[in-house]
Amino acid sequence: MEGNNRQQRERSEERSPETSPMMVPATQPRSSMFSCCLWMASDEPVDVPASNVTQDPIVKPPTRQSHVNNPDTSERIIRLENTELQVLSAGAKRSNNTPLPGQPGHSNTKKDTRGDQDGRNKLNQGSSQNQNQDQKIKFLINVPMWVPLLDNNRTQEQIQLQLVQNLLTLLEGTGFKEEDKEHLEDVAIIIGLNGKDSPELRKQLSMLMNMKEKTVLKFKKISFTWGPKGDIKYEDSINKKKDTPYTDIREYLKDHEETKQLVRELRGQDPDALIYFSCIDADTVSFNQVYSSYLEIVRKHCNTHSGIPPTVMSTGYEFPEGDFKKPSQVDRMTRIQTAKHFPLGTYYPEPNFCVLLLKGEDTLTESFLGKGKTMESPKCIKKVKDRDEFIAVFTADNPIITSVPARCKVNKDGLTTAQSHYNPRVWATSANIHGEIKSKLKGRGSSGKTRGFLMELLTCPDEEFENKCKELPVVKDDAFQKLCEAAAEVREYRKKVREDESRQAESRAKQPEM
Repeated sequence: MEGNNRQQRERSEERSPETSPMMVPATQPRSSMFSCCLWMASDEPVDVPASNVTQDPIVKPPTRQSHVNNPDTSERIIRLENTELQVLSAGAKRSNNTPLPGQPGHSNTKKDTRGDQDGRNKLNQGSSQNQNQDQKIKFLINVPMWVPLLDNNRTQEQIQLQLVQNLLTLLEGTGFKEEDKEHLEDVAIIIGLNGKDSPELRKQLSMLMNMKEKTVLKFKKISFTWGPKGDIKYEDSINKKKDTPYTDIREYLKDHEETKQLVRELRGQDPDALIYFSCIDADTVSFNQVYSSYLEIVRKHCNTHSGIPPTVMSTGYEFPEGDFKKPSQVDRMTRIQTAKHFPLGTYYPEPNFCVLLLKGEDTLTESFLGKGKTMESPKCIKKVKDRDEFIAVFTADNPIITSVPARCKVNKDGLTTAQSHYNPRVWATSANIHGEIKSKLKGRGSSGKTRGFLMELLTCPDEEFENKCKELPVVKDDAFQKLCEAAAEVREYRKKVREDESRQAESRAKQPEM
């Protein structure tokens, strides 16, 4: 879905809700397997019938205090922004500082309402309340990699260097902080070389498989094709567009024996190790020390949640320096502000998200498959959230830096691209991307109408916000409360962005012309 391999799929067409309420199919191959722009499925069903609706009063989000019992002290834990929970005396108030694009933010986690709120359940997802502080944290990195055919501009050696070797070298150099480089031994990477089936491609894949790479990493590469005669049997869609089966590709790579073997090697002498299935795209420009960030996120979370690690986590992605950097920061920060209150109310991008493997399993047991051939992340997370204990975390720690897709365009405001969550329509679509909100509307067009109500949470005047929350045609449950809190947080962030832009415009206007 979001997601290099941009050569196969343009991330700029992230299923933009601006262009259509329906899924927008790719119109040409992308230069990568998964590109970084989010393909939004703006028709994600939200019309689940309501039952036993209770009209709880709306608590204004900016001043709401949310506490859970701390089983290790006589105090209570107050839920703060992003991944950290701080131990405060009862009645302490939460900071409401919201960072601007590019500024470091607080880290956040929120426990899901499922499972014990005090975290006392023994989990089958890799840990228990008796968390060993020395417990290993490891990563199985899953990278689908689209392979171009040879042409006059690219030799076999150039393709090799641009694909597998480049990614391995990049991970070695930028995956961890210098002081954490010892953890490279706790990483394994599976690379799935693939493309649409043809005799020429099969020959190309065979040559790439026979090449030897230089790396200190545990890694394996596999090759496969997709199409009517491919390893993944897949027909072009009825409308004859050359669709790419992204979900099937992720699934094929996930379930491959080489992937399972790497997980077994990671477990090795550490059967109790926490192993995260890390989804990455091959168009990564820099890993930006993201795995050092993930180590810190997991450690902090275990310390504040009785040894329970996050189940799903992401730090998102940004584009490199240039015209697209700020729009990517605004998009990512909007997701982070949403996740402070509503962790499953935003999209976890395929270029960078992790899922904890269940203890004893040698791959991710949940599937990427579902209706359609895109949106791998929410399809998987919808299944993962049914685990006995589930915690999702989207933090402001180091993001992946990924290349800008060729078709990605900055809008006239200079702040957004078509897929940006700063766009109310995209935000509203992602708010129910994991099916947490239960709409009371039914029938044809109900999902679009519900989305319209959600958009108004960001676009209405301040004095109407509380009433807009009350008027939402959704079940007034915990997800509803989190949604309203998230909307209030995003509204404040949007104000600060606009104020920042206004100050910069005034400053530019005062500068003398050269």
